[in-house]
Amino acid sequence: MSEYPKYLYSAEGARLVLNKEQELALAGTWCDSPAKVPMPKEKPLKVEANPAEDPLEEIESEATAFVSVEKGELLAECVRHGIDVDKRWGVKKLQEVLASK
Repeated sequence: MSEYPKYLYSAEGARLVLNKEQELALAGTWCDSPAKVPMPKEKPLKVEANPAEDPLEEIESEATAFVSVEKGELLAECVRHGIDVDKRWGVKKLQEVLASK
């Protein structure tokens, strides 16, 4: 019975090799059994400040957009009622001013 084709295993997964040359090309980190594959050492979590990939920033951005829309609506409502407002007021203050009218 022929030794090939056979699977070799590594932390990357499994790969089918068809001959000795392909097996030699993978020599070093590939094993003939998944049980022999060394477990990769856990690397410390590296956190980089990349806003494009930061899920919290995306959530904060969406929350800010929602608050901005809500604040804009409240400011417009105050103007319709003739209420003098300070644009630095937050949503809570605007709601309080509108409720008191």
